Amino acid sequence: MITYSKISAKGQGALIVDYMKEGRAQADKDVRVEEDPSADRGGRVVAYYTGRDGRGAWMAGMGSRIADQLGVDTSAPPTDAALARLYEAKRADTGEAWAGQGKKRDLSARDFTASPDKSVSLAAELCGTALERAAIWHAIHQAGEETMRMIMDHVGVARRGDGKTAHAEEGETAYVFYRHHTARPTLEIQDGPDGATAVIEVPVAGDPQSHIHYHLFNAVATQSGHLGSLDSARITKTTSFLFGAYFQAVLAEHLRELGIEVQVDETHRAIRVNAVPEHARDFFSKRHKDTQKRAEDFVASQGREWQKLSAEEKFRILSQTNQIFRQAKWTGGNEQEIWQEMAKELGWETSSVMTRHKAQSLSDEERHDAAYQVVIKLVADDFKSAAVLDAELLRVHATRGLIGVGIKGEHDIERVVELIKKRGIVFNGVQTQIVERSQHNTMRIANREQIRIEKSVSQHIERMLGDKTGRLDPEVLRRAIAASGLDFTSEPEHGAAQLAAIHALGAADRIAFLMGVAGAGKTALLKPLVSAWKEEGRQVVGTGIAWRQAEALRDAGIDHTYALTRLLSEFKSGRLVLDDKSVLVIDEMSQIAPKPFLELLEHQKKMGFSLRMLGDRCLVSQ
Repeated sequence: MITYSKISAKGQGALIVDYMKEGRAQADKDVRVEEDPSADRGGRVVAYYTGRDGRGAWMAGMGSRIADQLGVDTSAPPTDAALARLYEAKRADTGEAWAGQGKKRDLSARDFTASPDKSVSLAAELCGTALERAAIWHAIHQAGEETMRMIMDHVGVARRGDGKTAHAEEGETAYVFYRHHTARPTLEIQDGPDGATAVIEVPVAGDPQSHIHYHLFNAVATQSGHLGSLDSARITKTTSFLFGAYFQAVLAEHLRELGIEVQVDETHRAIRVNAVPEHARDFFSKRHKDTQKRAEDFVASQGREWQKLSAEEKFRILSQTNQIFRQAKWTGGNEQEIWQEMAKELGWETSSVMTRHKAQSLSDEERHDAAYQVVIKLVADDFKSAAVLDAELLRVHATRGLIGVGIKGEHDIERVVELIKKRGIVFNGVQTQIVERSQHNTMRIANREQIRIEKSVSQHIERMLGDKTGRLDPEVLRRAIAASGLDFTSEPEHGAAQLAAIHALGAADRIAFLMGVAGAGKTALLKPLVSAWKEEGRQVVGTGIAWRQAEALRDAGIDHTYALTRLLSEFKSGRLVLDDKSVLVIDEMSQIAPKPFLELLEHQKKMGFSLRMLGDRCLVSQ
């Protein structure tokens, strides 16, 4: 995957360098980093290709315009002092503020972190010879570099001018990258039973997790000589999914070229190395839980309570107990030796994963068609929970579809997207076409079957709004309110709103929806309504997307509740019949998809019952 975060220009650059170099920074020492001639050949190869083993390296092929604007000497590895200045949005050579800053930049860089699946990390850290591990690391870095080219093409645009004169100007961008071997356990630590909570990194041997940080500087050097900022508005949640999928697809290609057998995981989001056993993958993914448990067990053995300890005490005990555990169990001197010993304990033989496996050879047409078959399922799943989607999701899913069958470039993504638009998808068992439209300057997609369902829902609602027979007798409702025991006076403004909501639901036609934020007491307001409905001889039934939500309606006096799927089954079989005197209450309406809601409305048309719905927001098209 690819995660991204911001790097503030207001931070202390030297601290950022020290963190990225994992404590190996040599601040203010402008020295060249030479290769250690005594290191094994595999170690030298991997250091050369992937960020000099955590010490940092400039991107390959940095353009002269951006290098000049940032004061970067590409002929030498980055020094700590140069990096510290860049992280403060200053020139690497002189420490002067970057040019073209009408006002000082708040951000100096974006951190894009490329992380493969745990099985790939284990192969890169533990399997085979040093040269084989170096080759896997090189594959990870190649995939990261190709993904960074996509990202730079995406955001390497300087916005210039305002209003009618606004225009975009493409330019050169640059990054520095760091290779990291481990993911250290992070835990939430509370300072005593009532104090603040913070996320801390436990100072113990981490788990193997190969990842590379690519710090893309917030600078775009245009041909006209302007130094602008990255067009960060183009980085969205959806585009981050696209970058992550592209990284996985390209990584899969490079691993296959090494003769490594890989497969896509069940979510179609990541590539896994088949030769790494699942139990090893699970073991090296969950050790942070053991880290806290050992500390808690130690505290309990002393008759003390973990929750009552100060943050300082917890941190100290976490460090000590895990250090003792490490010394008692393993004799290895560094993390990789410890991991190797752990692997032996698991009975895992960390032999080479380069089995000379030859992936199935497919034509471009076969690859695109196979990817399309994956994509239509992913898109259909998205439509189950949302009627309208970001059009960029088509590219995300097209890329995910290509992870398992191979990708040769971004043109493959566009070809699969074309197939989706041409052939459509299968939604609710119906072959249907994708519909595109612009909404608030963003391209969105729907599908014709979803639109048909929503139109039908709208027609049913319109029909029900004209039926006045579902209304409660106002006098009966007033008596029920008085007998409910609810207090509407302690918070007069809120109480008045609650009373108004009760009367509105009682006086509504066959269908009504009550919107309110979570915790506003929507379910409690049902109590007098349920009493009034029962006094009038009406049957009241409750439902929700899950049993838990349905059962919660019993607190309002509703005796019969069903999860929605069960309710629809009861209606269909004829075991449950609600006549025009009955009321069906639906909780968390916003979680119910349009298709089951349409099915419920079709049953309502046959039986005539009233509908009262509660939720945080209404997703029904009207």
